Amino acid sequence: MPGIPLGRFLFARLRQVGLNAVQAVPSQNNFEILNQAISAGLEWTQHSSDLNAGFAADGYGQIRGIAALITSFESLEKKVSVKDAISGSYEGMVPVVVIVGTPPRMEQFQAIKFHHPFCDSQPDVLQQFANWFTKITVTQEILLDPNEATDQIDNAIRECILQSRPVYIELPEDMVDMNIFTTALDDPLDLNLPPNNVELEQTALVEIMSRIRMAERPVILIDAGASTCGAREINRLAKRTGFPTATTSVRRGLVDETLQNFHGPMYSKYDKLGAYVESSDLIFHIGPIKTMFWSPPFVPEFKRDTTITFNWNCIAMGHQLWEVSSRLIFQKILRSLSQERLQNFATYPDLPNVRESIDMLPVQKKATPLRHDVYASLWRRISSFFRPGDLILTETFTAGEGARSFVLPRNAIVINSGLHRSPEYMLATTSGVAIAQRELDESKHPFGQGRTILFEGIAGFQQAHGVFGTVYREKLNMVVF
Repeated sequence: MPGIPLGRFLFARLRQVGLNAVQAVPSQNNFEILNQAISAGLEWTQHSSDLNAGFAADGYGQIRGIAALITSFESLEKKVSVKDAISGSYEGMVPVVVIVGTPPRMEQFQAIKFHHPFCDSQPDVLQQFANWFTKITVTQEILLDPNEATDQIDNAIRECILQSRPVYIELPEDMVDMNIFTTALDDPLDLNLPPNNVELEQTALVEIMSRIRMAERPVILIDAGASTCGAREINRLAKRTGFPTATTSVRRGLVDETLQNFHGPMYSKYDKLGAYVESSDLIFHIGPIKTMFWSPPFVPEFKRDTTITFNWNCIAMGHQLWEVSSRLIFQKILRSLSQERLQNFATYPDLPNVRESIDMLPVQKKATPLRHDVYASLWRRISSFFRPGDLILTETFTAGEGARSFVLPRNAIVINSGLHRSPEYMLATTSGVAIAQRELDESKHPFGQGRTILFEGIAGFQQAHGVFGTVYREKLNMVVF
C-alpha cells in the first residue's frame, strides 16, 4: 500500500467532492500546505488579504457547493481577518473548509515563544484559535495524530457539505508532508443524509399533506437558506403543486423564475403579492434566515398557525417542531403528490406577472428628453441584458434594493448578502464566483453558459480596490456596473 502525504490526502479528498481551487494568502506555516494543494491538481488563487480570500471563498462555495480557505495561525490574530469572513459564511450557510497552518507539533508542545504573538507561551496556546471558531464553524478538527488524521479530515468535509456551513481544520507544519498509508481515497465520501426518524417523518408528512389538500390560498415563499433544503426538490414542488411562488430579495434564481406561477420577490405586505401572502391559509416558508434586511418579518410573526417553516434539519408548524431533514421530507411529499391529483384553483389569484412588467415600461426615444423617472425603471429595464446562466451579484444597499425589480431568465441567480455589510465584501465575493464559473465553462452545467455580473457602489470600489489585482492576475471575466 503506497503512502501519500497527509496534505495531499486532504486536497485529493476535497477534489473528489468538487473543489478545483483554493483561496489563500501565503504566510509562514502554510507554504507547504499550498504546495500540496498544487500537487493535488488544485488551482491556487492568491489574494491581497485574508479578508478578501475569505470573501472569495464564500462566493466560490455558493456556486460550487464547497470551498477551501488556507490561512495560518498568525493571520488569526489580526483585527480584521478571516474570522470576519467566516462568520458571515456561517450565518449565510455557505460550506467553506478553513485550513489553518500551525507551527510543528514539537514547538507547540515545548511552548516555544512564537514571534509577534499576542499570547503567552503555553503548551495549549493554539487551542484558543480553535475555540474562537466554535461559534462560527460546525466542526473543529486539530490534526495531531497521523493515525486519526484521515478520519478527522473526512468527518470535517462531510459535515461541511451536509450542514452547508464552515468547518475548521488545524494542520501542523510537520504533518503536511508526513506519509500516511490509507486506502480511504479509493472510496468516495458518503454524503447521503442520515435517514429521518420514521415515526417523526410520518407524523410530519401526514400533517403537511393534510394542509396541502385543504389549502385554498397557498403560497411558497423561498428565502435565503432554501438551497440547503434541496434546490431540485423545491423546483419540482413549485411545478407539481402550481402554488403561487415568491422569493425574498437575497438569493433569487433557486426556483425557475420563468414559471407561470412565479410572481417575483416580495416587497412588503401592502402590495398585491404581500396582501395575498397575508391572507394565505398555507405558507411554505423555505430556508428562512431571519434578519431585518432579508426576511419579511410579518410572515413568522402573524402567520405562525398557517406557516410551515422548512429548515435544513427541522420543520416547524405552529407550536410543533419535527427534527427531520427537510430535503427528505420534500422527496416524500413529491412522491405522495405523484400518486394523487390536487384540486385546481377555482380562480387563480390575481397576482403580478413579472415578465409582463417589462413590456409595460414606457418607450424612450433617444432623440427626446426623458419624460419619466428613469431611475424607477432602470433596474427593470436592465433585465433585458441578462441571459440564461448569468450569476448576478449586487452590493447590499442601492443595487440590492434595485435587484428586487430584476426579471431573471432561466438558470440565472442573484446573490445579495444582507449579512456582510462591509463595502469590500461583494467585489471580493464576485472574484470567487467568477473563478467558480470559469471552472464550469467547459462543462454542461447551466452556469457555464452565463456571465459573472456585479452591481457595485463607489464605497465598494474604494475599499476593495486590491481585489482588482486578483481579477487581473487570474484574468477573470466579470461585467461590472
